[in-house]
Amino acid sequence: MSGALAGRLALLSRQAGRLSANGADTRAGTVSPADAPANPLATAPAPPLRSMPDALAAAALPARTDLHAPAQSFAERMHRIEARAAAFARPTDEALAGRLGGRLLAPGLIEIEHRHPLGMAHGHRALDALAAPCLDWLTGPRPAGCPHGELVFIDTETTGLAGGTGTIAFLVGIARVRGPVLVVTQWLITCFSAERAMLEALIGALRPPATAADAAPAELVSYNGKSFDVPLLATRLKLARMQAALAGHPHHDLLHPLRTAFARRWPDCRLQTAERLLLGIAREDDLPGHRIPAVWADFVQFGEARELDALVRHNRIDLLSLAALLPALGHVYLEPGKPASAPDGPVPQPAPDSAAISRMQRRRRRPDYARAHLLAGQAALDARALHELADLHRARSDWDLAVPIWKTLAGQGSIEALAALAKYHEHVARDLGQALRWCEALCRAAPADAAHRRRLQRLERRIRQQETRAGVLFA
Repeated sequence: MSGALAGRLALLSRQAGRLSANGADTRAGTVSPADAPANPLATAPAPPLRSMPDALAAAALPARTDLHAPAQSFAERMHRIEARAAAFARPTDEALAGRLGGRLLAPGLIEIEHRHPLGMAHGHRALDALAAPCLDWLTGPRPAGCPHGELVFIDTETTGLAGGTGTIAFLVGIARVRGPVLVVTQWLITCFSAERAMLEALIGALRPPATAADAAPAELVSYNGKSFDVPLLATRLKLARMQAALAGHPHHDLLHPLRTAFARRWPDCRLQTAERLLLGIAREDDLPGHRIPAVWADFVQFGEARELDALVRHNRIDLLSLAALLPALGHVYLEPGKPASAPDGPVPQPAPDSAAISRMQRRRRRPDYARAHLLAGQAALDARALHELADLHRARSDWDLAVPIWKTLAGQGSIEALAALAKYHEHVARDLGQALRWCEALCRAAPADAAHRRRLQRLERRIRQQETRAGVLFA
């Protein structure tokens, strides 16, 4: 107890005792300076125990100059505190569900659903392309009789990014096409014990309807979900001793094709960067991603729910952007040479990385698209990409396109181009003299290579044999 508080308690106790002993008029409101002790803490007797609650309540009040006004009792002060606390009380789950526009699906689990017509635009990209999406650019051609399953866009909000058993997803959102609309469904838990109910709701949503039991499994589409969201959900399912329902679903992570196309063009490949540069979206009044775990923690610990609606809205925008990003990236991969942003976009954006996209298309067994991307960006290709373009021309026997590229690279000292020219003139053009000249240049550039020396010796032998036969013929 501080000296000032102890002094005030002692002063009040002594004053009350003196007035009671002398029968003084309780209406007297002043104390003579002579009556006041010089050091109340040292000279004043301790107040009796039965007067302590009222004395504490009085001492906790601001200093009063009018002693006629009655002091608040301890009970009155507690009533004031309870009234203030009621203004910040934790809302019930039913009230919170109504506030968020959802419904209480189970104790502690709120389901929120929004429907967006496919004709609407998200940024400057329409969602109508989702009615018949094309994934061949992403997965490569599929065997006959293996159609794509239903696309389910998925995103989570979690208590942290560290992973491990201490991290949970407290909000899971999915979006899928239902007829002419994109249905966004979100599950928010208000306590840790509702996690199992949320996981059951997610598994039920991914399960095909009973009328389509033989349908292909739903295909997940995420942004960095292969590294974070889906492994986290799989861990939570395992800890809850539930079936590993996510293992049988094909998964397409759009971060990887976007990073392939723009990692060397953009400052970063975050989802909000893709929103701004590909979709033309600049979020306003959005809840920052780094604050999301704290918003949910404040609600669970203190009942603070003011920012939960902003949290749910942030997740819903993520899902809409993810859905719009799929056809936007398809445009980049399937229409080489065309602007990455829509014609009515705000600012023309840097062209995608044609060489990187071409390599991905070759891995996806789409050589025609790979070649088209390299041709569209040929003016900016480096030596490696030019070699790849020449190889694609050679695979099509387009020698008139491949040879000039090799000659350009040979002038830059490329051993691979010199070898390609030597092979071309020996086996395709059947010009042994040109083949010999290119092979001699090759041996000068790489004198230690035994294979090149053997090629040179073979060409010299063939030329001598050719000259011998010609001499016999015209002898």
